[in-house]
Amino acid sequence: MLQRLHIHNYKAFQDFEFKPGPEKSSCLLIGKNGSGKSTIGDVFELLKKIGQFETRTEYLVHRRQLPIFGDAKAPMCFGIDVNLDGQNFFYYLALDLPEPSKNFRVVEETLTVNDALVFERKFENITLMRGVTGKSVYSLNKDTVSLPQIHVVDDDPVALFRSWLSRIMVIAPIPSVMNDGTTTEDKNVIVNPERNVANLVDWLFDVHTRFPATYASMLERIKEYIPDLKSFAYEPGRYEKQLVLQFDGSSRKMPFSVLSDGEKCFFVFATLLAMAKLVDKTEPKDGLCSPFLCFWDEPDNYLSVPELETFVRSLRYGFQPPNQLLITSHSLDTIIKYNNENTWVISRETHLESPKIRSLKDVRKDMPGDLATALLMGDLF
Repeated sequence: MLQRLHIHNYKAFQDFEFKPGPEKSSCLLIGKNGSGKSTIGDVFELLKKIGQFETRTEYLVHRRQLPIFGDAKAPMCFGIDVNLDGQNFFYYLALDLPEPSKNFRVVEETLTVNDALVFERKFENITLMRGVTGKSVYSLNKDTVSLPQIHVVDDDPVALFRSWLSRIMVIAPIPSVMNDGTTTEDKNVIVNPERNVANLVDWLFDVHTRFPATYASMLERIKEYIPDLKSFAYEPGRYEKQLVLQFDGSSRKMPFSVLSDGEKCFFVFATLLAMAKLVDKTEPKDGLCSPFLCFWDEPDNYLSVPELETFVRSLRYGFQPPNQLLITSHSLDTIIKYNNENTWVISRETHLESPKIRSLKDVRKDMPGDLATALLMGDLF
């Protein structure tokens, strides 16, 4: 589980540190538009790519992500502390963009497990520890990251950490772009929903193909919000499998596109909770059904107020250790579902100031009155 995330010299972030706390399986991030909530998701996506064996910096960061103030020549830095199976992992990566190069180079990179060094790197030179006393020293291309290139066996702690990174989910569903049918034959789509979840049907179909028993629980979840939904199934199309729906009182099959934006999000919700539940009940299969972190940017975007009560509660309690859920929200109805200890306030007063983060518990110590009034008056941020 995530213990700490550090971001420095990246976009507006300067020396930013988020510590959700031990065994916090569900946290809420709140703040004004432009405070930096979605940027945290960008950093998780960067780390996910590294876990998925992306080595080249040109596919990890871009010139437009250089700091908007401060020293653009100084390295952008990312640090993450994670506890997995009782082992503490710390990974640090620093990148800069020396002129006239078009690609970022690795300035520094380090991985430790339980405070023991696995490897450290300064520019092209890497030192890899082997056993108690041995080590290897060699060079790598300046614009390639080391972690994906470390050769280890499956039960090695490095493999465990990389696998966890690869399973990070960062989603901000846009229902209007969700396809009615499958579009890919990617065998790992179960852990790779796109950020806008346009490939929802691919994701849904693959979960059901691998774990048919999830269908009944997912249908039950969805029927909490679409009570007249009788069933959903996949029918062969000319080039793809189409998701079709049947409703009570009719034998007619309708395309997924008949649903509203909010109703489509219930399918995202049900798929995510099915995967979280599988972690507790299923042996991992090539990394599937292993613990994962999900960052969901504004899951309440398309929902009505009456739907939020059970939706947010089910999300919170559907993610238990070792799974972890981070969500963002602007909705008072969502915010009041979280306690002060699990809610984090991100704020910055101007665009030339780095975001700051504090727990709502600490913020409330300095704030009189009730939470709803503070939000409505703008006193919270």
